[in-house]
Amino acid sequence: MPSASQMLIVDAYNVLHTPGVLPLGLAGLDLDGLAGLIARGRYRARTVVLVCDGVAKDLLDQDLRLVKIRVVNAGGGQDADTVIERMLRDDSAPRRLLVVSSDRRLVKAARRAGAQSLTSSGFLTQLAHDDERRRPEPLPGFVRQIPLSREAIAHWFEEFGLGPPPKPQSTPRPVPSLPLGSTSTRPSIIQTPKVSPAPGASPKFVITDLELLKALEEWGGGISPDDLDMRRWLEP
Repeated sequence: MPSASQMLIVDAYNVLHTPGVLPLGLAGLDLDGLAGLIARGRYRARTVVLVCDGVAKDLLDQDLRLVKIRVVNAGGGQDADTVIERMLRDDSAPRRLLVVSSDRRLVKAARRAGAQSLTSSGFLTQLAHDDERRRPEPLPGFVRQIPLSREAIAHWFEEFGLGPPPKPQSTPRPVPSLPLGSTSTRPSIIQTPKVSPAPGASPKFVITDLELLKALEEWGGGISPDDLDMRRWLEP
């Protein structure tokens, strides 16, 4: 594992043209993609130099320029290998350098200078491993099901530390029917009876919403129907 002060010199095109290492989702990297993987992986705290053949190449992603990653272009008349060899010769502390390339010429040059080297395939394997570790574990498909299945309910009870989920009732409780004479196809949730209450007594109400009645039955007395009467909360 490289030290915190170690600098990486990457033979960029040698790495980008290494086939059969990256998973399908990362295959076909460009220069920005390679820099992004480096910035998110184990080498994110290191100074990284991407040495490229040719001229006028730079990182398009502005955010990548804020981290310690820069591009060095070989320019005309020379290749990236020549530039990396010169960097190895001119560095005052070559032992802190890690050269990333599968080019035998650069591997030998790194060895002569006392620097370390890492193959392009080994480097990509490390980056792919780091990228896989940082991805959040996908949620099981059942958590998006509505209504929740028993498996989903057990999952969320365990996720929030609520203990074992309640056991389902073997036979559902009967749902009260609508009052006789009701002709409404969409009954109101709260229906006030027409019978006048006795003097000094609070008027009663009946619940005619089938879904609400069913929910109250399933909750097993956890909520009293009287709590749904908003008038009791408004009375002084």
